[in-house]
Amino acid sequence: MEDCSNLLFFEGKPLKNKPWHRMAINSSPCDIQPNELITRSSFMLFSSLNAFIAAPVLTTFYTLRGDGHHVALNPLSYFAIMAPLLMFYTNGERHYDNIVIIHQILILVLPICLQYQLGGLIDSGAIFLGSLLCPLGAAFFSTKKVAMKWFVLYFFVFFGLFFVEYSYNTAASSSSSSSIFISTNDNDTSGDRNGNNNEDKLVLSPRECVFFFMNIGGVLFITFSVGLMFRTKLDSEYKKSERLIDNVLPKSIAKRLKEGESHIIENFDGVTILFADLVGFTSAAAEYQPSFLIGMFLRDVFSAWDQLLIMRNIDKIKTIGDAFMAVGGIEENQARSSSRKAGDRVNCTGCSSHSGSGTNGSSQRSATQVTAEMVLLALEMQQALDGINRRYNVNFKCRIGMHSGPVIAGVIGVKKFSFDVWGDAVNTASRMESHGIPGYLQLSSHTYKKIKNAISSLGIDVICRGRIQVKGKGRMKTYLIQMSQENEAEVGTDDGGAPIDGSAGRMRRISVVTIPPAGDISSAEK
Repeated sequence: MEDCSNLLFFEGKPLKNKPWHRMAINSSPCDIQPNELITRSSFMLFSSLNAFIAAPVLTTFYTLRGDGHHVALNPLSYFAIMAPLLMFYTNGERHYDNIVIIHQILILVLPICLQYQLGGLIDSGAIFLGSLLCPLGAAFFSTKKVAMKWFVLYFFVFFGLFFVEYSYNTAASSSSSSSIFISTNDNDTSGDRNGNNNEDKLVLSPRECVFFFMNIGGVLFITFSVGLMFRTKLDSEYKKSERLIDNVLPKSIAKRLKEGESHIIENFDGVTILFADLVGFTSAAAEYQPSFLIGMFLRDVFSAWDQLLIMRNIDKIKTIGDAFMAVGGIEENQARSSSRKAGDRVNCTGCSSHSGSGTNGSSQRSATQVTAEMVLLALEMQQALDGINRRYNVNFKCRIGMHSGPVIAGVIGVKKFSFDVWGDAVNTASRMESHGIPGYLQLSSHTYKKIKNAISSLGIDVICRGRIQVKGKGRMKTYLIQMSQENEAEVGTDDGGAPIDGSAGRMRRISVVTIPPAGDISSAEK
């Protein structure tokens, strides 16, 4: 059985180990959203209060009041049905929905039956109003669509009761027949429902029945609408906050924060770091208005790049001015780490459906595939920039550097969280960008060897730049991929770098490459 201990936390705070929390956890999958778990816990608390407190109290009250065993059996039946379900049936994911349906039916039917048993509206204290908890509870414990269905059903039952009352009172205006819905006088204890001793019967006129229906029905409708609107708005705001968190942090990291981890610092092996910089952007700030350069051009560039990262399932780390940083492989490392931990504590018999369920299928990608995706991402970033250049009639180029290696990643900050990566691999990737050439992607030797076969099968030409002097790193052998086909550049190296196919002179254009869509490069890995 899966270890769902992570469900004992909500937004970093431990949930008290109360029975209703435990029942909600037992009837929920381990990957349930925190807000849905809170909703289920609230339902378990609500139904437990009704079953273990309200039902016994009402049963005792009606018994002592002398209303008869048939009246006392009404709340007792709720206890007899719901108590065993809550104690013994909350041990499976599918059981929760069944319990909710049974609870909703009981809440809808029993108060109406009880009102009839007690003699009508006044004698019962208008207990049928308690049935509103059926659609109102559905608004909080189920979806909006389900809540609307329950309210329509409740409204028809409510309308039916008043229609019956209207019919009986129409007949009562010319006879002494009693009413199902309106009660007898308090002093009338000997009358029955066959018309005996009806002198003190309180009989409403048809007009008064209509007013009852309009006034009570209007209040019920407004109450339900406000409750449903509140729940819908609450869900909308929660989803909005979830999107904001996911935009700031990788999904696996955000999930761990919400599960209670306050300090996340981990080593990640085999990730690939990408740095991109807009060449000439700083000097252009003196030529263009900020409203155009920042508010329009840079906004469109970073927005387009963000969309590309989402498509390729690569994590954006941060932007610094006109510089852009992204890392690939974090989610894959998290998925592999989670799988290893799960294997230590899960009996894997019948658990194959839970293994390898990474974000967006990212756990299926190897480190080589992730790096190849990032090469294609760099080409797409330049293509997006070329399109925005044409839109605004400017001519910016980007310089991109990439390196692969181990990093330390974690979340820092108390109120304003920031996810960042550190390590020599990060510094090397930054140097690949700063020592690169506008319009080209520069790869370290380590990264090129890692994906040599993959990018070769995609038809991408790679230029061996040779050894260059890199600040803080010494002489390093690097490789270039031409991204922009607008023009070509002279390559400066320390040892006469040349294309790897042996042709001399200027760097030639890359072949026309059809960039495969995200997730479609698995066959490229050898």
